[in-house]
Amino acid sequence: HNPNEQIEIFKNVVKDKFDGIAIAPADPDMLKKWIDKSATRGIPVVTLNTDSPLSKRICYIGQNTYMAGRMAGELMVKFLHGKSPIIIITAFKNVFVHKTRLNAFKEIIKSDYKSINILDVFENHDSNEETYTIIKNIFKRKNEIKGIFFTTGNGPFGAVKALKELGLEHEIKIVCFDFFSDTIRLLKEGIVTAAIGEDPFGQGYYAIKVLYEYITNGSVPEGGVIYTKTHIGIGENIGVLTRENIYF
Repeated sequence: HNPNEQIEIFKNVVKDKFDGIAIAPADPDMLKKWIDKSATRGIPVVTLNTDSPLSKRICYIGQNTYMAGRMAGELMVKFLHGKSPIIIITAFKNVFVHKTRLNAFKEIIKSDYKSINILDVFENHDSNEETYTIIKNIFKRKNEIKGIFFTTGNGPFGAVKALKELGLEHEIKIVCFDFFSDTIRLLKEGIVTAAIGEDPFGQGYYAIKVLYEYITNGSVPEGGVIYTKTHIGIGENIGVLTRENIYF
C-alpha cells in the first residue's frame, strides 16, 4: 500500500515495455498518471481489488465496494438491535476500496438508521498491533462502544486481543472483510460476527484473462468492470464456504 513504491515499479515496467500490468493501486490519484502513461505507450493496465476509476485502465476487477459497504452497514444495524455507538477502522483512507466501503457504510447508517451513532473513524494501516492500541485507548478514555466495523480484513485479531483482555470479546459486534485464517476461527468462535468475502481467486483469475484477451484480440469487458463474488460469512456457514474452495 505504498504508492511511491508502485510508481517506481511502473517506471521500470514502462521502460522495459511489458505486455500488460495488473495492479491494486495504493492511491488512485497518484497512480492515475502512470496508468495513463502506460496506456498511451500501448501497455494495457487492469486494476484489481481496488481501483483508479478516472484513469485509462482497461478494466477494474474486484468487489462492488459500494454495495459491500452498504451490506456491511445493514448487517451491523441488524446485529446491534438499536445499540450504539460504534467505531470504524479503515486501513488506508486514500485507498479507493477502503474509502468507498467507508462512505457507503456511513451513508446507509446516516440515511436509514439515524439512531446509530458513529463515534469515530481510525486508520490501522492493516496492522493488528495498531488496532490493539486503538481499542485499548478507546476504553482508557471511558468510551463505551457496541460495534466495530472494519473496511479491511486486517485488524480484527488485534481488536479481539484487546477485547479479551477487557472481558468484552462477546459483547461487541464485529463486521469485517475477507476470510483470513484468524477471521475464520473467530467467526466459528462467535467473536467476529460477520465477514464479507471478496473472491481473491476470481480477482487474480480474471485479471490475467482480461489482459490475455486484450493483448491477443483487443477485446475488453463491457463497461470496463468485472465484479467478483461477494459472500457473507458467519459462524454457521464459514465452514461450508471454505470447504467448497470458494475462496482458496
